[in-house]
Amino acid sequence: LVCALSSPGIKAVLICGPKGSGKSLLARSMEHISGGRSIVVLPMGVTEDRVFGAMDIEGTIRDGIVRLDRSLVSRADGNILLVENANLMNQDILHQILNIAETRTSTVERDGTSGTETCDTLVVATMDPSEGDVSEHILDRFDMCIFTSNMEDEDERSEVVERNLEFSSDPIGFCERYRDEDLGLEELIARSRDSAVFIRIPEGYCRAVTQLCLELGVSGHRGDISVINASCALAAMDGRETV
Repeated sequence: LVCALSSPGIKAVLICGPKGSGKSLLARSMEHISGGRSIVVLPMGVTEDRVFGAMDIEGTIRDGIVRLDRSLVSRADGNILLVENANLMNQDILHQILNIAETRTSTVERDGTSGTETCDTLVVATMDPSEGDVSEHILDRFDMCIFTSNMEDEDERSEVVERNLEFSSDPIGFCERYRDEDLGLEELIARSRDSAVFIRIPEGYCRAVTQLCLELGVSGHRGDISVINASCALAAMDGRETV
């Protein structure tokens, strides 16, 4: 997730895991290290008009300029769009959201009139594979995938309970105790995002990546490009000039 926040080229991340493995908590925590970006949540069962916006007919006729109602997508511009239970939502809407993240533009067509607005957002989606999957075509639109699992270590599970109780009794004090770590990550992300686009890719590196993707049976080219973008982000985070 830090890698995704550090790379302008990474536009969509999928977090897969069973219930109770912290998928949503992990995604929502990004807001505190993202340098001012907010989390915009896409609720289950949301309508297409609310996601992408409907035409403001009255305002368009009055002003002679195409106007759109404020949508979730417009709120996500410059922020992080959280799509929970992506496998249970309308797949056409999910496909359009991923397309907007990739192209950085959103177009609404209503009653023979169309309007376009910019939307530079990072999409973070969660899903429990046991509740159903998404199509390979949609999976291909995600740059990165994270797999979570439930903790089976007794000490780790105990620490989760203890920290939960600690937070419940003193939320402000709890956050203050870990604020230095958050600030360190936030500063790392800001530095990396500025330098990631200047990272040098050595000769032969792209060929090595494509060979690996071919061996893994990756369809299309998005996988290859995502590996390059992630490599540049990791290099920037590590303070290197070359992947």
